[in-house]
Amino acid sequence: MLSHICVYDEDILYGEKNILEKVLKNYNLNILEVYRKRSAYKVVAKEGLYCLKRMKHGEHKVKNGYILTKELNRLGFYNTAEYMLTANKKLYVKEAKYIFYLTTWIDGIESNLYESKEISECIKLLAKFHLAVQNINIGNLLLEDNSNKWIRHYENKLNDLKLYEKIIKEKLMLSQFDNLYEQDILDEYNYGRFSLDLISSCDYNIINSSMKGICHDSFYYQNIITMNDEYYIIDLDSIVMDIQIVDLAKLIRRLMYSHNYKWDFNKAKVIIETYNSVKKISPPELKLMLAVIAFPHRFWKIGKKRYIKPNQWSEIRFYKKLKKYINIKRAMKNF
Repeated sequence: MLSHICVYDEDILYGEKNILEKVLKNYNLNILEVYRKRSAYKVVAKEGLYCLKRMKHGEHKVKNGYILTKELNRLGFYNTAEYMLTANKKLYVKEAKYIFYLTTWIDGIESNLYESKEISECIKLLAKFHLAVQNINIGNLLLEDNSNKWIRHYENKLNDLKLYEKIIKEKLMLSQFDNLYEQDILDEYNYGRFSLDLISSCDYNIINSSMKGICHDSFYYQNIITMNDEYYIIDLDSIVMDIQIVDLAKLIRRLMYSHNYKWDFNKAKVIIETYNSVKKISPPELKLMLAVIAFPHRFWKIGKKRYIKPNQWSEIRFYKKLKKYINIKRAMKNF
C-alpha cells in the first residue's frame, strides 16, 4: 500500500476499519476513500476504482472467478470486472477469519429489468455469456455440478410439502397462516408433479449431457451493471455447472412475481425470444424452462421458513407473504 486511507464511510465501524486497513495494505494502491456498497466495499484510489469483496470461506470461488474472467477476455468477452492481484501476486487476503479479494469497480448503475430496452440488453448479455463460456476449458475450475440434480431436487421439495402438511395436522391449534397454507398444499403439490412430469418428458438425460455449461446462478439486477451504454455481469462467486437455460428460467420466475410483470405471458415471451435471437433454445430446453418456472418454489420456501427453519418474521408477516402469493395464483394459472 502506497498511502494511508483518507476517508471511511461513516457506516464502517472502527474494528471493521482496522481490518480493511490491514487488507488493503497488501495492494500497491494509493487509497483515498472506502465506502460500503451492499455486501462489498467501493475503494477509491489514485489508480482507479475498485471493489473489495468479503466472504467467510470459498477460496476456490475467487480462483474460479479469476480464471473465468481471464478466459472470457481471451475470447473477446470483456463485460466483467477484472480481478486484481496483491503486491505478492496472490488472489486474496485472509484476515480476521474472512477472505478478501479485489476487482475493478464497474462505475455504472444497477440494471432496470422493468424497462423494455434494458431487459432486452440484459438478456442478450446473458446469452452472450452462455455462448462464451462454452468455449472455455473448465479443467482448472472447481465447480459444483447441479445439472443432474433437478429431478431429485424437486422430489425432495415435494416431500417437504407433505412434511409441512403433516406438521400442520399434528398441531393442536392452527393459526390463520396454518389454515391458509394447508388449504393450498394439494394444489401446489400438483403443480410440482406437473413440473416433474415435464422434466421427465423432455429427454432430460440428453439435455444434461449436451446442453449444460457454466451458469452464473445469480443473474439479477444487482449483478448486472450498465455503464456508457454497455452492460456488465458481475459477482462470479456463485458460478456452477448446470443446464444453462436454468439461468434464464430463474430470472423469468423472479420477474413474474414482481408488480411490473404479474405473470404476463407476453412479457415472458419477449424475454425468451430475445435470448433465442442470440443463443438458440431447443424444444427440450423450453420444457425444462417451463418446469422451473411452474414449480411452486416460492410456496415451498415460505413453508420452509415457517415450519423447518423458523426465522424472526411475525405471524402477521408470514400470513401477508402467503396471502400475496395466493392472490396472484389466477395469473399464474393463466400463464
